[in-house]
Amino acid sequence: MRAYLKKGLSNIVGSLSHKYWLEDTINNFICKPKEFYKPSGFYASSAGACPRLIQLKRSGISLPQPDGNGQRIFDNGNDVHLRYGRYLKGSGCLIADEAKFTINFDGFDVVGRADFILNSPTNEQIVAELKSINSRRFKELIDSGKPKIENFLQLNICLKGLNINTGLVMYECKDNQQVKFFPVFFDQAKYDETIDVFKMIHEYEKKEQLVPKPDKCPDPRYCPAAQTICKEG
Repeated sequence: MRAYLKKGLSNIVGSLSHKYWLEDTINNFICKPKEFYKPSGFYASSAGACPRLIQLKRSGISLPQPDGNGQRIFDNGNDVHLRYGRYLKGSGCLIADEAKFTINFDGFDVVGRADFILNSPTNEQIVAELKSINSRRFKELIDSGKPKIENFLQLNICLKGLNINTGLVMYECKDNQQVKFFPVFFDQAKYDETIDVFKMIHEYEKKEQLVPKPDKCPDPRYCPAAQTICKEG
């Protein structure tokens, strides 16, 4: 009996030592280095981001990549999009999914894809952008009564690119699946401000110079450049 128990305990300890092999296997797969392709234009999804970070991501300069947990968070957002695509198609209000557009400027383009184009009960076309956020940020949205500025700026470019005036920012709380919708309208002034940032970055790129870092980092905790390139100067 004693020998049997000893062997059993040995098996348990051995299995515990391999407890995380599957996590490592998954992380190794989802965190494989991706081949860099220089973007053909400025992405609408970068609207409102730090100009220096936008430039760094466009240039192919090596920046710290998301770990396994970070990549799963990113992938979860993509999977939410697939689920809502089913909802919207089934409800009969979906006109288009992943609607692409390109806006041409002198020397560069702005490109993007709207999550959804919907048909309202009054037969009005609406561009919808879907985001997944945690409960803390979801509460902040409820308290503020408006969408996050970077989400609005992204949608604002989509409205321009698709020549549609009405939009909707959709949020789902990833912790409990509560939803919140913010109707918005195209804002020409905000659009011009965003394009001016892209133009400024483009001018620095032509001179092969790095955009000056901001006086205050907008995202020191999560920005991949904050503790690397920007820390150096």
